[in-house]
This record gives sequence, structure tokens and C-alpha cells, in this order.
Amino acid sequence: MILKYIIIAIFFTIAYVGFGSINFFQSKYIEPTAINLLKYNICIIPITFILNYIVTLTFSKGYKSIGEMLPVTLIYVAVGVFSYVIVNYIFFKEIPKINQIIAIILVIVALIICNIKK
Repeated sequence: MILKYIIIAIFFTIAYVGFGSINFFQSKYIEPTAINLLKYNICIIPITFILNYIVTLTFSKGYKSIGEMLPVTLIYVAVGVFSYVIVNYIFFKEIPKINQIIAIILVIVALIICNIKK
């Protein structure tokens, strides 16, 4: 059962780190002129398509394998917070704040609570 959660988390991490890298790369290296943004957005269309496909497929297959959407959604939220903390550190050298750490912990606790057998 744990292996399913790990696989779902891995695929969501791939998607989140991809989206985060796209956004942070743009904010750090792309000049905010109309032509530069147009060129950049045209270039990232295939990447965003693949990342959106990964998210959609992970939600679909995760729901089918676990049987509930709540754990899949909680993993998505937890991985999102955790991934953006990592990407922030890589691109901007920001150290995680206490509220980000608390958010990760709360979502993990919620995931554990929702999976306790009744």
C-alpha cells in the first residue's frame, strides 16, 4: 500500500518541480518584454503539455489504485509545498520558512489520519 503512495508522490514531484522550474527560470532569466515572453511561452508549450499529462494521469491512476481521491489530493498538496521549497532553494537560495515546514507536516498528518482504517 505504501508503494502506491510513493509512486504517486514521485510523479507529482516530477510535475511540480517541472512547473516550478519553468516559473522560476522565467522570473530569473527572461526579460519581461512582450517578444521575449512570447518566444519563451511558445518554447515551453511541449514541456507544459507533458507535465499536465503527468498530473492528469497520476490523478486518474492514483484514484483507481487507491480507491479514494482524498489521499491522492493530499499527496498532491504536500508534494507541491515541498517541491516549491526545494525549487526556491535551488534558484533563489531561500531557506524554508517555518510556515512551509508546518504546512508539509500538517498535510502529512492529514494523509495519515484519512488512511486510518475504520
